Amino acid sequence: MILFFHGLNSSKNTNKYTTIRREKHCETVDYLKTGYDAISKRYDELINEIKPDVLVGHSLGGYWALKKSAERNIPCVLLNPSLFPMFEGYTDITVDELVRAPNIHAYIELGDEVINGYVMAKFLRPQAALRLDQAGHHRIKRLYMVNEIIDQHFAYEYIH
Repeated sequence: MILFFHGLNSSKNTNKYTTIRREKHCETVDYLKTGYDAISKRYDELINEIKPDVLVGHSLGGYWALKKSAERNIPCVLLNPSLFPMFEGYTDITVDELVRAPNIHAYIELGDEVINGYVMAKFLRPQAALRLDQAGHHRIKRLYMVNEIIDQHFAYEYIH
């Protein structure tokens, strides 16, 4: 089971979520109107209810996927993640959290006009299996890669 965290100003109707072929769940969260602590608590409740095998997140959802991965010891898949948000109550993902998060897979389109994919890749490189695309954009140009990265994660889990 996949628990998907959508990005800022997005919803469970995002094509990054709807394209996923595996069993999945996503809840729409208004990141701007809901405080950090309330979001964290709701995501903990969802993790307890759903018991996901992997957390998948796009953009700000990638922040939450990695944050909860480190806290809850659940593997994660990150799609053009925004790991250093500048919102009230948020702190940057730390190297300690990166090290504690098990089995990170990430897909980054370096043509992303919203986040600096090079910075994200450099930060993730020591701990994550990275797949980089020189082109693309923030909303993920090559949507088929979402399933490829998720399938890569499950294949890795199967052989380890």
